[in-house]
Amino acid sequence: MTESTAAESKSNEDNKVVTISAPGKALIAGGYLVLERPNPGLVLATDSSFHTTITTRPPHYVESLERGGVCNDDHNNGSDTTLNQSFPLDVYSPQFHETYTYSVHLNTKSTEQSLSLRPRFINQPSNSYIEKTVIVTLSTILAANANGKESSSSSPIHELISVFHKSSDKKTLAIKLRADNDFYSIVPHLKEYKLNPIPSDIHKLPSFLPCPMSEVETEGPSDRNDINGEVKKAKTVKKIVEVNKTGLGSSAALVTSLVGALLAYFNVVSIPAAGNKKEVNNKDFKLVHNLAQICHSFAQGKIGSGFDVSAAVYGSHVYTRFDKSIIAFVMDQLSNDLAQCQDGQKVIMVNTGLKLWNCVSDFDKWNAEVEQLALPPGIQVLMADICGGSESPSMAKKVLAWKKNEEEEKKVADESEVGGVSGSTSTSTCTSGAREWLELQKVNISLKNLFQKGCVDGISRIEDENSLMDAIRRSILDSRKYLKAMGESAGVPIEPDEQTKLADDTMGIPGVIAAGIPGAGGYDALFVLYKENDGSSSDTTAIRDTIGQFWMDWCDQRKKDGKRGVVCPLSCKCAEFGQGLKHSTLEW
Repeated sequence: MTESTAAESKSNEDNKVVTISAPGKALIAGGYLVLERPNPGLVLATDSSFHTTITTRPPHYVESLERGGVCNDDHNNGSDTTLNQSFPLDVYSPQFHETYTYSVHLNTKSTEQSLSLRPRFINQPSNSYIEKTVIVTLSTILAANANGKESSSSSPIHELISVFHKSSDKKTLAIKLRADNDFYSIVPHLKEYKLNPIPSDIHKLPSFLPCPMSEVETEGPSDRNDINGEVKKAKTVKKIVEVNKTGLGSSAALVTSLVGALLAYFNVVSIPAAGNKKEVNNKDFKLVHNLAQICHSFAQGKIGSGFDVSAAVYGSHVYTRFDKSIIAFVMDQLSNDLAQCQDGQKVIMVNTGLKLWNCVSDFDKWNAEVEQLALPPGIQVLMADICGGSESPSMAKKVLAWKKNEEEEKKVADESEVGGVSGSTSTSTCTSGAREWLELQKVNISLKNLFQKGCVDGISRIEDENSLMDAIRRSILDSRKYLKAMGESAGVPIEPDEQTKLADDTMGIPGVIAAGIPGAGGYDALFVLYKENDGSSSDTTAIRDTIGQFWMDWCDQRKKDGKRGVVCPLSCKCAEFGQGLKHSTLEW
């Protein structure tokens, strides 16, 4: 290799840019059921995605110092005497008006070897999802080289540290996070651009719109007296970011794209430009899926069902969750490591990283199930953001507590039945809650079969098409009925009356097959299945504007009745099975 060729190779490596995208989701059937094996959930991925871009750039300093942050950067000021290897890392989140600056330190001198993530500025804000995902993923990368072997002195982390220390220019590993507009409410932006909340107008908005900011007046410490000797508190104005999510699973898509981008940047996995049905079961996708499930659970502080992360990796599919025990021990170890941390640091022991690698790479142990799913030909989905919002974790907790109580009541009733003529348990002792759960399971399987039949067999005649759509409509209505009854029994607003009216009224629009509340339910979202061409127009997108206009009129009427609320359609459509995690051409 000539000197010029070597220099060109180094330049290309220095300018390396990797962008990995992960889609959002909508769970249209299997809400609450999917929390427990072996119940499946029908999850649609969206063509709106979260994007993580990684490259190298000059370190981010100026803005942090200007806002009063104190430099805590051992990597560049030469004060690092206890940790022998480190590199700076910056995370840019322009839509949140924030840049997070860190130093990554590898401690190989002490008997307890570790990897740590330190804030470079003392007063900088923190982001648990970003920080925990970065340190867990880097710890896993440290425990594996590009060929999937256990860690060594030539791991990708060591190589990056060596490159940064040999470089004459100050460089940082730079990460930029961007989300398509559908993940956060666009209602304020529609007002700003004088556009209506209909799909054709929404497509006119610029990409990657920032979340709006508002000013809040806060009282500081008591620092002065007025002329009467009374203590007065200093008042300051603070700007805060208004984050209004739309229910597409922004945290899962963020974590999955960030995990995928880090693994791809360090050559641990290879992610194709566009997934396909033959590739989604390869080891690289499984590795990203398994590690993202751990990162997302660790950031949330609980082990969820994981359907949102799975959709971010595999696209639309039928999902059956993994056993919690598969990652519970790793979660405990991570919590123990971080419990020892101070001053905003995130430290993970190298031994924990080895356990992480062994866990995520043991593919035979993971028992999550992924089956192909797509909307039948001629059917598409429209999602809606409904201002209001609900907290799905607390709702799920209440529903599961209610279900446990129902099961205990049934057990007591069953025991009282024992001793009859046949000695068998009577089905009449089944509580109303247990019956609703069982009926939901039946409807869930029915919907799964209908979708898969429409995709595999196709629709050859108009009579078959109408029959399939009628069956889907009835099944979704049944699912809504049982979920609403279950919510009323549990005291949880799974399908509030306002949502029932909106969904029912929407189903009256010609071409609409069904409407319902995705996921855990609540007030914040709606999904609509519709015929792409209802016969009145050759334009397959016209019905989306028809639905959007209907929602505008519906909200206007509510305002006249003294009720508030905004129903805003999202621009996304359904992404097929295999159209999940992908390499993107999006540049920095």
